[in-house]
Amino acid sequence: MELGTDPIVSAWNRGEAVAVFTEGHLWPGFIFPNDSSPQGRIMRRDALTMPAIMCGDKMRIDPHDFPLGWVEQFGWETDSLTVQWQCLDRTGLAALGAEIVRNSPQPEAEEVRWLDALMELDPPRYTEPSRPFLLDEKVRLAITCQRPNGAVLGDTVRLDFRFGESGQVVDAIVPGLQRAGPGAHWTVWSASSQAFGSHGQPELNLLAHTPLQFSVYVE
Repeated sequence: MELGTDPIVSAWNRGEAVAVFTEGHLWPGFIFPNDSSPQGRIMRRDALTMPAIMCGDKMRIDPHDFPLGWVEQFGWETDSLTVQWQCLDRTGLAALGAEIVRNSPQPEAEEVRWLDALMELDPPRYTEPSRPFLLDEKVRLAITCQRPNGAVLGDTVRLDFRFGESGQVVDAIVPGLQRAGPGAHWTVWSASSQAFGSHGQPELNLLAHTPLQFSVYVE
């Protein structure tokens, strides 16, 4: 029905997600490049043995022609359906999530699905400290915040406080801070409610129900 030009296996090599859009579903199914689960590894391996699927392909398929794991993963329960394959980097996933959240009568629920997909595409990272902070030890943090598409939101924020003091950082950063110490660095995705609030921030051109990513450095 429509032909793409780039194999989905190449998209995984670039760190992109393969999105599988089917009729009647708001969100696509995903095959993520970093999915280390048995199901994820098998699906990527299966793709190497199948006729090449291209990013941008749109086709009418019989699910019985696909491996059972694909059928189960995407919930293909009919004998014939239309499927479109798209390859999404972080910018593409950001645009998709923003559109769904903006048009949904249940933006809170859609934000959760968007956040889950962002975390799968760009998993949180944590560099362990040389030692834990001691209670009342001085802490100095440098924090940057990114939009779903990777664009920086605002300026780098630098904070000085004593370890153990509450209310110093947004809720999403607290779990990482609790295990931090000199030399620690981590990234964390946050629902809007755990960052600056689900209502959005017009002065920052930040729409409601938008997940954010924080990068935190112990200076």
